[in-house]
Amino acid sequence: MRKPRQRKLKKAIAILGEGYTEWYYFDYIRTSRHYSFSLKPELPGPSDYTNIFRKARLLLRKSYDLVFCVLDVDTIARDNKQSEAFKKACTSLPKKIIPITSYPCIEMWFLLHFLEHSPGREYQSYDEIVPKLRNYLANYQKTQEYFKKHTPFERMEQHGGIERAISNAENILKAKQKDLSLFQRSYSEIGKILQQLEKCKDCSFKDDCLGCAERMMTVFSVTNKKGKK
Repeated sequence: MRKPRQRKLKKAIAILGEGYTEWYYFDYIRTSRHYSFSLKPELPGPSDYTNIFRKARLLLRKSYDLVFCVLDVDTIARDNKQSEAFKKACTSLPKKIIPITSYPCIEMWFLLHFLEHSPGREYQSYDEIVPKLRNYLANYQKTQEYFKKHTPFERMEQHGGIERAISNAENILKAKQKDLSLFQRSYSEIGKILQQLEKCKDCSFKDDCLGCAERMMTVFSVTNKKGKK
């Protein structure tokens, strides 16, 4: 006799990043916020977006309610062919898989915590942005050793850092919508994840997460809203 399917006790949200930087950051978010829902940062293995999207589909089939794919797009921005392929891959994603991008990299999000105004310039790579970030996080390195020994994320959130980062990120994205092409100004959408997690915090979870997924517009998911559930 087939066993009755067990009812899931709480919502589950997965965050897939490209590497250890994303994992350490979202593990910090998970442990510092004490969410009532399951929040699982995951390492996808190979960090290319095709593998991340493949892993995201697998997690969705394993009953995760939302899956965020956190991606740096510096390499994609340098190549029109790659950029078009990436856009096409995003449009084929199920609605509950949401691509969250930063240009050039996640360190743009970290930097926005310290700036009084949103920067209007373009950083094309990690190597360009990290000297600026080290003005605030001395000796910052994208290594496990650094994240284990230091507490950069606590430092980022001091003195209203998180509110400042979200405001800066929103201003940049609004400006991009008006008159800038995709990669003429550095940006990060990671604040959208944090804002959504706060909404989830107050949610009864009686309804499916599809409505929230459809309302969450990101740079590469705008055309994805007509995609599959």
